[in-house]
Amino acid sequence: MNKSLITVGTAVCRLIGQFTNKNIHINKNSLPPVPAMVKFAKMHSIETMLYAGLKKSGFTDDELGDLQEQAELLSFCQIKNDAFAARLSANFSNAGIEHMIIKGIEFSKYYPPKLLRTSTDIDFYISGKDAEKVARGLEERGFTRIEDDCTVIALAKKPCSHIEIHTGFNAATKKQSRFYADLLKNAQYKNNSRRYFSDENNLLFALLHLYKHFSKSGAGVRMLLDIYLIQKKCIFDRESIQKKTADLGINKFFNSVCEISDYLFEGKSLDNRMLPALEFFFSSGTFGTNDAYLTINAAKYNGKTSKIKNYLKSEAGFSNENIKNKYPLAKKFPVLLPYFHIHRVVSGFIHKGKSVGRVITDSKVVTSDNAAKQLIEVMELMGIS
Repeated sequence: MNKSLITVGTAVCRLIGQFTNKNIHINKNSLPPVPAMVKFAKMHSIETMLYAGLKKSGFTDDELGDLQEQAELLSFCQIKNDAFAARLSANFSNAGIEHMIIKGIEFSKYYPPKLLRTSTDIDFYISGKDAEKVARGLEERGFTRIEDDCTVIALAKKPCSHIEIHTGFNAATKKQSRFYADLLKNAQYKNNSRRYFSDENNLLFALLHLYKHFSKSGAGVRMLLDIYLIQKKCIFDRESIQKKTADLGINKFFNSVCEISDYLFEGKSLDNRMLPALEFFFSSGTFGTNDAYLTINAAKYNGKTSKIKNYLKSEAGFSNENIKNKYPLAKKFPVLLPYFHIHRVVSGFIHKGKSVGRVITDSKVVTSDNAAKQLIEVMELMGIS
């Protein structure tokens, strides 16, 4: 057990918890060293929240080094992202393209204040029939396509614009695929061509997103905070939430996440049995680590796993369902599925050459039985089979 990591991570979360819980009182002199907390915050992409929490606790900018500059830069980039997302959304609406803004920008409305929730990209959900048209329009504006997967097209433009166009999501289980089947149909409200999730579906979406990352390679504090703050700001029918999480196969996971979040952001008690899961959250960084990914997959394949096999299974999304989602013609004419599978492989190598190259370069990995066993125990503890 990494006691130092747990001490630092818990302190950072309690600093953030001040904004939603008046019962949390921070003793400035009992906190870990500022550099250690800054390092942890960078791992989890929560620098602006740490800065605000430290200022609220009486720290001066002189005591915080360059954290003030980092936080202000991240907030400035977020303002630009928010404005650009709004302009793009208006353009999509004018063109009659149904869409949703999802993930970071959408979750930020639950934060006090909104700018504390920063993200490096803008995520849209757009139906498969319009995704390619939107991507080509962005390329005409100077964006470069850096990823073209079955369920996402990612584009970037210097210095800091990054857009992801999602046409679907690779769910962790078949039950969860039903929720993802068509996000636009699950949207409760409509404004021109832009649709919105209800608060309840935002919560379920955030939970499934966390579940996928956690079970695949780990996930960090920011995703926990998203789920915690959605619940903190909204009034839910708890019976309905429990029923829906049970139907999605994430009820135990949801309750475990709530228990850990209440400990981190409210100072409530935590069963000692949950400490390994807490440590895994803290060590995973924002979206998990490659080491965890390899260890989890090694556990699935008795200690040895092919990176190429796992890339094709879980990263690239080569199921017929994903291929049909990306290529509407494949849905209309299933006989063309083999052609589109080949197109998907070629496209993946063109747009994801570096990541695919890393997969092929190191095609085998052997991990210790002990490490795999520990991660399996964490997964079972969280309700992940």
